[in-house]
Amino acid sequence: MSLASVTAAADAHAATYIVLSLVGNQITVVTAVRGTGSSLDRNRSEVFPANDGAFDIAAVNAAADALRKIRPNATFKLLRINDPKIYALQEKWLDSSTIDVAEFLPLLDVRAGDDGTTRVVLIVRLRAEPQLATSIGHLGTGKVAGLGFYINRFQTLNRSDTGERGRGYLGTFANFRMLLINPATNTVEAKETAAVGITTSAARAEDMDPWHALSTEGKQAALESLVPREVTRLVPLLLAADKQ
Repeated sequence: MSLASVTAAADAHAATYIVLSLVGNQITVVTAVRGTGSSLDRNRSEVFPANDGAFDIAAVNAAADALRKIRPNATFKLLRINDPKIYALQEKWLDSSTIDVAEFLPLLDVRAGDDGTTRVVLIVRLRAEPQLATSIGHLGTGKVAGLGFYINRFQTLNRSDTGERGRGYLGTFANFRMLLINPATNTVEAKETAAVGITTSAARAEDMDPWHALSTEGKQAALESLVPREVTRLVPLLLAADKQ
C-alpha cells in the first residue's frame, strides 16, 4: 500500500468532534449573606441573560484549539444553538450527576456515522461551591452554577498589589463540566469538572463598593479569561478516555 493510500485510509477513519457550549447563556450575580452556623444557603441570586454568545464562543474555540493539538487529523464542527428544549435539559442536569444522552442527542440532531468515530464535546453549567482564589486560600459560601459574580460586602480582603484593605470583595466564578459523548452508544465516555474563581478587593473601587471593584469591561474580561483557561486544561483529561 502506498503512503498516499495509508494517509487516505487514516483520514477516512479520523474522528469527528462536535463541540457545543451551553455554559454562557446566562450570568448569575450572587450576593453573600452572613451566616451563623447553618448549612442553609442564604445567599441571594439574580440571573441575567447573556444573549450575545460571547462566553460560549470563547469556550468552544478554546476546546477546538486544545482538541486540534491532540487530534490534528480530526474534523471539527463548532455549534451554536438557541433551542429552549436543550437549555431546559441543562437545568435538569444541574442537580444530577448524569445526563440523559438519549434525550439530548435527538435535539442536537447528531448522527454517529457508520464508523462510530463521532464524539460530542459538551460544556454545561455545574452547581458547586464557589472556589474564589486569594493569596490565603479560597473564599465563598453556598453553591453557584455556571458563570457569574459573587459579591461579599462584609469580609475584609486586601488588594494584592498595594495591600490596602477593603471591606468586601467581588468574586468572578466559572463552574462547569465537560462531557465526552459517544452518539453511537448513547453514553458519556468521560467527564471533567471545573470550579474556579478569582477575587478583587473592594479597595480597588473608588467608592469601596465591591461591585465596582471591576469595570464593566473588566468583568467581561475576567469571565472571558477564566472559561478558556479551564477548558484548555480539561480537554487533555477528557480525551484520556478516548481511544480513537
